[in-house]
Amino acid sequence: MLLGARAACVLLLSCRAHDSLPRAEQSPSGVVAPPSFQVIATGSACPGLSDIGGAVAHGVRQAAARLKALGFVEERPLQEPALEQLLAEVGRRRDAPIVFLYSGHGLLTHGDGGLRVDACPSTGPRCYSEACLGEGDENVRFDDLVAAVHPDTPLALFLLDACTSADVDVRTARTNVSVMSTSPFLLNVDTSPEQGTVLSRALARLDSTSVDPNCDGEVTDLELFGTLSGRIEQGRLGQAVPKLRRQVREPVPLLRRRPAPDCVALPHPMEGPASERIEGDPVVLRLSVAAAADGIDVDGKHYPREVLIPTACRKPTGQCFRLPEGFR
Repeated sequence: MLLGARAACVLLLSCRAHDSLPRAEQSPSGVVAPPSFQVIATGSACPGLSDIGGAVAHGVRQAAARLKALGFVEERPLQEPALEQLLAEVGRRRDAPIVFLYSGHGLLTHGDGGLRVDACPSTGPRCYSEACLGEGDENVRFDDLVAAVHPDTPLALFLLDACTSADVDVRTARTNVSVMSTSPFLLNVDTSPEQGTVLSRALARLDSTSVDPNCDGEVTDLELFGTLSGRIEQGRLGQAVPKLRRQVREPVPLLRRRPAPDCVALPHPMEGPASERIEGDPVVLRLSVAAAADGIDVDGKHYPREVLIPTACRKPTGQCFRLPEGFR
């Protein structure tokens, strides 16, 4: 079923340069709170699927080393966590941005009955991307992890280093959340232990200046997505197709760091329209930043929440929704 390792994704942002030392986040007590990351590793636990524990273990070591080099502080890793433990850890309040790195098998289910599928049908109920946590088919929807993030945490970034991990509805978030997925599809890649994972190999190719392409001293989720996507093996059948989902209501940098003295700011690329209608069968509506609780407006027409069916985007960034059959 699941042959692969995984990754993250594409785009850049704004354009201002300065030399001042980047400021740190502060907790209500006045104590400086550095941005952190937490590894969630489940490579060997999924019944009926290949054991990728060796590749995951090597990959998360690579990824953790690179994230620490960038300035993130490592929290206690979760190795094959139980569901209650995982939800409790994700739900802890943080006073600074947090990166959750999930590495393991990704599953795709169709509808509320939990029918496992290899690809999401274009009709019928929505699909859910899930993480496999262990024996007994104990899985968790990534939607539920997004919903579990504490509302006072300023920003949570999920790096989903897994196949079929892009069917996520970020509207469940109670705070600013960004979700980077390796691919909506199954991957067919080398998972031998010495190779690590798709995402870990991309992270290992990062350098400290590439994550801040506009030289403003702030690393955003969009910048990290853009930088990583250029280093991810993709393009051929069975390789990664990175995606980014965001429910970010206000700009919150992941990390602040002093720009290199010789940093040269790149041009400011456009993220695209805040919302758009993508014609096809089925029709898909795409939002680039955040979805309103009561629905969305596209081309002067309001689409209420109850008719929007979350789906994986054809484009790299944005939250997409398809419309029910017969609804236009």
